[in-house]
Amino acid sequence: MLRKHKLTFSNRPATAMAGRKKSKAMKKYEREAARGRKLPMETWADVILPENAPTTEWVDTLPEKTEEELIKKKVEEDLKDYPFYHAPQKLTLIAPYCENYLRETTFTLPEVRQDSSLLLTKLLINDVVRSEFMKILFCHHYTASKFAATSQESWQLVKREMTIWDMTSGFFNHCELPKSGPNFDATRPGSVSQTLIVTPVRRPDTEGNHLIPASYVEQFNNVKFMSMAVNNFADNIRNMQLHRVPLLTPDILALLIPKMRELTSLGIYKCQLIHFGDTMRLLDIIQTDRPLGKENQVYLDFYPNYHLGPIDNPTDPYYQGNYGVTWDNWNGNSILATWALVAHIVPQARRQGIDLLSKDAMFRKWLHDSPCWRVDETLEKLFKPETEVAELVALLDCSNPDHFGNVKKFTGFIGNRAHGWEWATQKFHCINCPRGSNLKLGIFFHWPTALMPYRRDDGTYNPTAQYCCLGCQLTQALYAEDDHYKSHKRDLIRLWLTEETEEWNDTDLPKAIRDFDALEISVKAGILEHYRSEFWACEGYDKETQERQRPLTDMERNRMYGCKRRSPLVSAKRMDPKFLTTEQRKWLTPRADRRNVHGGIW
Repeated sequence: MLRKHKLTFSNRPATAMAGRKKSKAMKKYEREAARGRKLPMETWADVILPENAPTTEWVDTLPEKTEEELIKKKVEEDLKDYPFYHAPQKLTLIAPYCENYLRETTFTLPEVRQDSSLLLTKLLINDVVRSEFMKILFCHHYTASKFAATSQESWQLVKREMTIWDMTSGFFNHCELPKSGPNFDATRPGSVSQTLIVTPVRRPDTEGNHLIPASYVEQFNNVKFMSMAVNNFADNIRNMQLHRVPLLTPDILALLIPKMRELTSLGIYKCQLIHFGDTMRLLDIIQTDRPLGKENQVYLDFYPNYHLGPIDNPTDPYYQGNYGVTWDNWNGNSILATWALVAHIVPQARRQGIDLLSKDAMFRKWLHDSPCWRVDETLEKLFKPETEVAELVALLDCSNPDHFGNVKKFTGFIGNRAHGWEWATQKFHCINCPRGSNLKLGIFFHWPTALMPYRRDDGTYNPTAQYCCLGCQLTQALYAEDDHYKSHKRDLIRLWLTEETEEWNDTDLPKAIRDFDALEISVKAGILEHYRSEFWACEGYDKETQERQRPLTDMERNRMYGCKRRSPLVSAKRMDPKFLTTEQRKWLTPRADRRNVHGGIW
């Protein structure tokens, strides 16, 4: 680093500098020169050459990390690719509520005995009280998991009151075996607790170094065995939680859920083929075939499928972004599409006695994990009747850098916004939304393609036009996704559960079990597994566990033009001005002349 010059000289003539003030260094030099002394002159070599620069010793002021911090860092590094390949075998849990009984070594830390709790030892010793307590506890996975982690006794209590069905090895506690008849085995009677956890359990190889995921043949066979187990013990299931079941779809649930006449709570968490657009379908399924007066008997806790893309690596050319709702960019505003669906999902759930927005609900956690900005504030305004429409619309579109949710800026002048803002506060009928909730605000529609072509010169809109909201477009995009072989899996399930009349079999579970073997679904799953292996050998990566994202086009990548329609990212929430400092907000000034040209972004 260059040192400052002590003196400043100029090549200008004296007349040019006569009217300028002399610097302190110049005055000092002149005084010393008048006394006959000269100050040492600095040359360019004194300034530039590194050997003439003063030596500086750098001292690391950071404190040394403790042993606990080093262990924590190592554990985080070991879990970096979790739950992908090469996940370590030193995990305490290998599935929700399932201890790792395949550990090679014991725990390194000694067990600490905790004091007994009178609540757990005295109150919950009563079967009726314990049953009601567990029923309330398992309404939400969040509360059950937090309670299980509070103490050793609470963990043991939760373990005793549940049954785990393994969707990897196909162990269903013998519930899939016949309960009577010539094939009945008295040595392996099936049983199920009132709380049932259905989840794939991580399965290591014989050496314990790698995990062996279930093949497609095993996955489809396990779905069949699970259906047989539900058919045998449907009346004994009170609470059912489905965690990451890979081939579960709403069509399969339409066969299983109505059979469980005593079911009171249903939890569905991050199943690959059950996305955010299936929420209304699930609310309809849990009401199917319920007794009169018990239509709202089942409580739903739902966390839709969620994508963050491949492992976030800036040098990875196949990583395009964390879209959250979808795997790839779908060229739509996921934020407005999500709010468009929430606007009619939440009221319908409340009519069924389900609170999807409680602090313990996984649905609300999914909204916080999604690309949506200011979730709590938006939910409060969205379902408050006295909220002004312009204020609500500005808040729904708060990710727009033209106004960032400021209603005065939203209703004020924004450059190149020829279409104005009034259209966003008007209401239009969506042709695909369910009746009773198809009247939506204009902000939930894509202006350039859905509304602008039908606008008349006098500012009115064609009443016979067919409008489709962003929520329905997102649902269609989710069903059309092809990553992780989703379309192939759905095709096999459609082949299994459709009749000759091409109608879905959503009522006859025994027939579906028979059709599984008659249609040779396992054989077709083996063909899909073979196709997966061939693709892996040719392309060098596995689409199931190492899926890549679709590369962006030039138009999607170019940020100069307003006609860009790239879907928002989850990480973009960091740019919310409400959470930035004054210095950071100075760099958020948008180029409205570019953003809103050609009809705007959305």
